[in-house]
Amino acid sequence: MSQKSVRPTALVVDDEQSIRTLLEVVLSADFDVVSQPDAKAAAEYLKNHTPNLIILDINMPFMNGLDLCAKLRRMLRFVDTPIIILTANQDQRTEDHSRLTRADAYVRKPLASRDFVELARRLVRGKEDKLAKLVKETNF
Repeated sequence: MSQKSVRPTALVVDDEQSIRTLLEVVLSADFDVVSQPDAKAAAEYLKNHTPNLIILDINMPFMNGLDLCAKLRRMLRFVDTPIIILTANQDQRTEDHSRLTRADAYVRKPLASRDFVELARRLVRGKEDKLAKLVKETNF
């Protein structure tokens, strides 16, 4: 009996449909992609789902991506979930703020799709490696 591998899930949260579509296309080879148009819809989705990767735009209606990132980091379930902040902002202050929210990466638009996919893979692989090490150390 062969065991089917489970693909990781990436949640993309951006109010621009074109960015959501672009990310769905570039990530779909490696991830099951779920997209949400704003932080409010994402928060609703996250009540019942735990993706392997979360990608947040900063400027969105209802709540910005940095506030959502900070909120997620206060929840035990999302402490180690890789989060990428995606933004058109070019200022250092915004980048510094993303670090304070404990985002794993900060990517400026327009993004280089090949580099972005590699970053996403690396972040998810890093989380999986940490989990495997923990399991091995605790003899589970």
